Amino acid sequence: MLSIIKEKEIETPSEIRDFIIVGNGGSGTSLLRGLLNAHSNLHVVFEHKPPRLDEFIKEAKVHEGIWGNKTPIEQFISIGLTLEQMVEISDYFKIVHIIRRYSMYCKNRKGPYEKNWKISQDFYNAVRERHPSRVITVSFEDLLLRTESELTRICSFLTVNFQRKMLLGTNDTGYKRYNQSTINPKRV
Repeated sequence: MLSIIKEKEIETPSEIRDFIIVGNGGSGTSLLRGLLNAHSNLHVVFEHKPPRLDEFIKEAKVHEGIWGNKTPIEQFISIGLTLEQMVEISDYFKIVHIIRRYSMYCKNRKGPYEKNWKISQDFYNAVRERHPSRVITVSFEDLLLRTESELTRICSFLTVNFQRKMLLGTNDTGYKRYNQSTINPKRV
């Protein structure tokens, strides 16, 4: 079990409602967080990274509605989690995995982008194998080009109805420099 990030045995909930948005830095996690957080029944925190899984679960329980956390894969790596430990998070949370086309994501970037992109894909594949009904993948490009239909699909996965006001979530992504008045399909 997640010995690195949990102190004691955690009871697996009978119904998984809460979720984690996972993807590489630069893959659209902030945009997706803003869009989902604009929903009246979703509370999506911005990159809260408690050192233990039981703290994640405790925080999720204190919020009304459905709780979510935007956590780039680099944060899991930075606290020393193995792929198997990352995947165990899906025992307690739904996973909304956002991907960006590899060539666009890694092109002209410095740092471990290629390695992290691969770890993110390995994470998705392992969660899909372990809990196929608890993971959904979202393409950054599809989110920009078909925003409403992609949000409707994600909302269905999270068991809430799409709300038009979610489209205004672009102005509260968590990073002021990313905030926009609307979706910009030219970012594809």
